[in-house]
Amino acid sequence: MYTRCHMELIIDGLARIGSAVFQELRNAIFANVAQKAIRQVACNTFSHLLAMDLGFHLSRQTGGLSRAIDRGTKGISSMLTWIVFHIAPTILEIGMVSGILVRLFLKFS
Repeated sequence: MYTRCHMELIIDGLARIGSAVFQELRNAIFANVAQKAIRQVACNTFSHLLAMDLGFHLSRQTGGLSRAIDRGTKGISSMLTWIVFHIAPTILEIGMVSGILVRLFLKFS
């Protein structure tokens, strides 16, 4: 009994360590993908701003534009995070469960 409790504690600790390691790996891999997407959008926006005529730049506040670009890139990052880690897995899970239920329904009907 005493050794079983020790084994359960060790297994629980290993499971928690494994969970943390895989979460860090997921974040490290996703950070690279998200940064590439954000960099591409920011470069496209910046090149578009450079192509605008002088009248546009004289009538706008430069700080406001840089703030808007910064907010946009942060928004893209949060949208990608939500889509990849929350929405897509939920849709996949709903689809898989629906498929299993349909298969079981057709099998027993």
